[in-house]
Order: sequence, then C-alpha cells, then structure tokens
Amino acid sequence: MSNKFFVVATPIGNLKDISIRGLEILKSVDFIFCENTLHSQKLLNHYEIKKKKLYSLHKFKESKIKQFVFEKLAISDCALISDSGTPTISDPGQIIINFLKEKEIDVIPIPGASALITALSASGIIYNSFAFLGFIERTENKIFFQIEKLKKSVDLIIFYESPKRIINSLKIIANYYQDDLEIIIARELTKKFEEIKKIKINDFLLKNNLKGEFVVLIPTKNLFNNKKELEDLKEQLHFFRNLNLKDKEILMIYNLFEQKFKKNQIYDLLKNMKDKD
Repeated sequence: MSNKFFVVATPIGNLKDISIRGLEILKSVDFIFCENTLHSQKLLNHYEIKKKKLYSLHKFKESKIKQFVFEKLAISDCALISDSGTPTISDPGQIIINFLKEKEIDVIPIPGASALITALSASGIIYNSFAFLGFIERTENKIFFQIEKLKKSVDLIIFYESPKRIINSLKIIANYYQDDLEIIIARELTKKFEEIKKIKINDFLLKNNLKGEFVVLIPTKNLFNNKKELEDLKEQLHFFRNLNLKDKEILMIYNLFEQKFKKNQIYDLLKNMKDKD
C-alpha cells in the first residue's frame, strides 16, 4: 500500500502549539481519525483547514475500527489526531497503530505537544528515570500495587488524572504513605491559568479549584512503604544520632543491612533532622 498514515500531535491547550509540518499534513490528507469530531473541528477551523472528513474513533467498536481505517487508507493518505497532545498516549489510537504495524504499513509520527513531557520539562525535578502510568488505576489495591512495583526502580512516577478523580486518588496515596508527601501538580498546561507547583498532598486536598486535566509527578525518594515504616525509620535514625554516629556511618549501616530504603531517603531524613535541631 503506497498511501501513508500520519500520527499528528495537536495542541494540549494553546492552539499555537502545533508544528508547521503538522498543519501541512492535516491540509494534505483526505481522512482524519480523531476522538471527538466537534473538538477536532475547532482546531481545523482555527487554521482554515477545510473539506476534511473527520471520523470519531469512539463511534466504532474495536472489531470494526481496524477494517474501516484500512479501507480509507486504501483510498488516500490518512492522519490520526487526539483531542489534545500526542496520539496513542492514553487514548484509543493505540489499536489502530498496532493493527497497521501488524500489516507492515508505515506509520509516520509528526511530533509535538505532550502533557507528560511539558509537565516534566518544567517540574524542576532531577531524575535519571521515570515511569508513566497513563491514567492511574481506580481502586486502592491496584493503585498501591502500581506504585509499589515501580518505586524502587525509577526516580519518578508520573500519571494523568481527571478533576473528578484527583482528590480520591491522592487520598489513597496519602493513606498508604504520608499526608505531607511532596509531589508536583501540573494543570491547565499552556493555557491562561497554567500551574506547575510543588505541593504537599495534605495541602492540595484543601484546594477547591480543581478545573482542568492534571499531571501528577511523584519523586520516589519520598515514598516509604507505609506510615508506620516511616515512623519506625525515624526512631532508628534518632537512636543512631544519639550514639553520636556520623551521617556517613549511619548510611553505611543501612546500606549493609537494610534493603527497604534508598540511600537518598535516609540522607534526606537525616538532613531534615539536622535542620530542626
């Protein structure tokens, strides 16, 4: 098949955040697959891109999406866009791309905006690795399992959340870990009321303004298995400090005998103890 299939990133808020190449592709293709046709039509109208056939993926059952896309691709070049950001990142476009790859059809990505990368780039967090969960699980046990599985292997855990669920999700995390767990909250990215803020969970739960989609970033160095374990660790550190052991000596002891905590977790707690002295 000679026709091409393009994956085009669209703005996550500010309509100016689309590439020149992305606009050229949307002007050139005959068929555009999207999430919500009304939402996507606003973008096309803004850039005066006319006479394009939009198809909403939500109107098709999974079994019919693949065949429908294949039929349209046989006629002309096609593009896939999402309501906001880069397609296939936590949206239904994954099914189509997987199918086209199985058919050995080239898929051409047109890079651009992504809420995940936008929030991460301005977070101020120093990291070597991160895990992106998409939209976090809904139940307590599943959320806890997701975080526990990752917290020792990456520096940062990132997930999306809706305004309807953000409070409940953060309450669950605070319940398992600590109320004053420090996280980064990003919302309304690229819009007028954009906010990227470091905040403690208990302070965030007092907020009333919960408009916009959220990106939540949690540094894993602050994640202890549970509140009791954190308190036990603090007691042990106080005990060692009362023996006049140096921080390096305490760190060495935990490095040799403890596997539950990272070095930077112990170091940060010791530093906080010194600051309070």
